[in-house]
Amino acid sequence: MIDDATDNIVKTVQKNMSTKTNATKTNANYQSLYDELNKCSSKFELVATMLKHGYYTTTQPTTTLNTNDLYIQFNDKSRLLIGKKSLKLYTNDEHAKQFNDLQFDKVNDGSYRVKRATIANTIENFTMIFNHFKSLAVAPQITSK
Repeated sequence: MIDDATDNIVKTVQKNMSTKTNATKTNANYQSLYDELNKCSSKFELVATMLKHGYYTTTQPTTTLNTNDLYIQFNDKSRLLIGKKSLKLYTNDEHAKQFNDLQFDKVNDGSYRVKRATIANTIENFTMIFNHFKSLAVAPQITSK
């Protein structure tokens, strides 16, 4: 369930997005998003940053400061954990097969996420992963209460 604060953020972002062209949303330059995500110190900041850039995450926006647990959870339940030095992608076999250059370990992170790849936290790696999952980072349509 989405709380009122998150609901208001989503509605504001959707309103702002409706005035932009689709070219802005499909632009593969994620430098600003990447920079801002790496400055987040809580899941609330991470969720707000994603929404600000027109993307949605199913991550619950808690205000607890825990930089070891900052992840983008996509609509399919795949997760991208953003660490200071590394990015960790937790996903399923189907998505893992699409990343030929990444080496995946077997993990048990829920019934869906059975593969994990750990790579350096760089804009190039972030862009590669986000390009693959951006279609799963679309905000749901929210109707007025």
